[in-house]
Amino acid sequence: MALICNVGTVEPEGPAPPPSGSWQSTYAENEKYIEFGSAYFAQAYAEALAMVSDIELHDPSRAKLRIATAARLVEHSIHQYQLSAEMDSRTGLTDHHTELLRTEAERAGGFSTVLSAAQSRTLLPAQDFDRSGIGPTFATAGYAGLMTLYVGRVEAIHNHLRSDLTDLRDGVAWQEFAWTLMALFTDAAAIGQAIAVLNTFMFRIHEPATT
Repeated sequence: MALICNVGTVEPEGPAPPPSGSWQSTYAENEKYIEFGSAYFAQAYAEALAMVSDIELHDPSRAKLRIATAARLVEHSIHQYQLSAEMDSRTGLTDHHTELLRTEAERAGGFSTVLSAAQSRTLLPAQDFDRSGIGPTFATAGYAGLMTLYVGRVEAIHNHLRSDLTDLRDGVAWQEFAWTLMALFTDAAAIGQAIAVLNTFMFRIHEPATT
């Protein structure tokens, strides 16, 4: 979740800490699920990119192995995000974090301002994040909605990786499979990165640029 909320000695303002302990310790416990989920996602993305190389080298057998490996990694990623969501619901962390983000967004001039500032510092790719639904999703469903939006993109990747590969009978079919997979990964990664920016960069948007 928000690394900025996992460090420091001052408890974030907001509702009282959960019975299980401080908000800071709850953040730290939840963070391991997000970190593992992101790590599995990154590994799957790497396998997908290597699969493109296999296709270019006309090695479908190795490409199929990469696809199977990426599919399992994405499964592990989704499972970790599910564990995070379960903990969020159990502890009330999502509601607490949502309020922190809402407050900070108002101070920073809104989500679009934060994302635009991040893009100007090359912390995000140059694309229209308003069209991705990040702002409207947060407005209606909070941080849980953002994570649902992201995990939905990851699930779409998993579904594509589980496609019937017997349909890939020629180079054109393999190309189109790869293009779709890359588009899905790129979309999910951009949304995930935008959420990470909202979690961290928003809290230091007024610091001098370091890039």
